[in-house]
Amino acid sequence: MAVWPENFNTGDIDSSGEYLENCVCCQHEYNSSKSTDGFFSSISFEFHNSAFSTRISWGSDTFYSCDTNESSDIKFCFRVWRSRKMEYCMDCMNCENCFGCFGLQRKSFHIFNVSYTEEEYWQKVDEIKCAMLERGEYGEFFPAIFSAVGFQFSMGDAFFGYSADELQKMNVPMLDPNSGAVVVTDETKVSDVIFPEVLPDSSLDSKVDEYVGRPILDSKIGRKYSITSDELALYRRLHLPLPHQHFLTRLSNLIRMSNFSVPELTECQNCQKKITTYKNATFSERRVFCLACYNQFLEQNN
Repeated sequence: MAVWPENFNTGDIDSSGEYLENCVCCQHEYNSSKSTDGFFSSISFEFHNSAFSTRISWGSDTFYSCDTNESSDIKFCFRVWRSRKMEYCMDCMNCENCFGCFGLQRKSFHIFNVSYTEEEYWQKVDEIKCAMLERGEYGEFFPAIFSAVGFQFSMGDAFFGYSADELQKMNVPMLDPNSGAVVVTDETKVSDVIFPEVLPDSSLDSKVDEYVGRPILDSKIGRKYSITSDELALYRRLHLPLPHQHFLTRLSNLIRMSNFSVPELTECQNCQKKITTYKNATFSERRVFCLACYNQFLEQNN
């Protein structure tokens, strides 16, 4: 059974989490680098002062937001770049002082994509926030229905693999996984669906060519995929087998080989010291050592 360290952090100071690199005063962080003063944030790079945010880089002062880049003073936003003082906005770039806006570029003092004077803006925003507070809405992130790709196809699902019951509790709208899918290169073979089990094991097999451009059904997730001629050439050049799963399944399997952001209290299996490690869906039978014991183990075993 493989020996794992309690975490894979390097160079962090006064921080806790997993996959941290040169972070300072970051608590419960995940996959962050060169960031400071973060709290329950993830996938951050050179970011300062964040909480409950993910995929944030080169900015500061972000709360409960996702995908912010070169921005500051951002709250409850999704995909806002090179902007500041934004709330409840999506897909906005180079903007300032906007509330509830979508798809704006180089705008300021907008509410629901409508322009206001600075004085009108602050008065209107106060009215909206008060109404939202009374309804218990202000402070909540966008609901799952706002997911641009469909929540069941999101990175969160790739990590955690939500059950149908969990998706229902989160009021996730269930989308047809095959709607709009582009999976074949040969239009004459669209209806000729095959199953992965019939594919030859080796990409060098001459029979493989007849499966190029045909829809292949991954029955586990109910989605089709196909193999292109360029893809087959790559498999042959690298002597790789043909994929028997949809690429999203393969991506999820790869992601789940890494540790999650979910902490797990346990003890060092060498010295029995209490430690916090992070769950792993693929390697559930790990031997986890505290960092001191892990370094000693590496020295003793070259």
